[in-house]
Amino acid sequence: MGFYPILALRGKCVRFDRSNYKIKIWLQYVH
Repeated sequence: MGFYPILALRGKCVRFDRSNYKIKIWLQYVH
């Protein structure tokens, strides 16, 4: 279940920088 949202985010945040992407993933995880 935790992987699904991350995969979807990866497709949407594919343009974002790797740093920004990691932060976004972390924010989603913390949320």
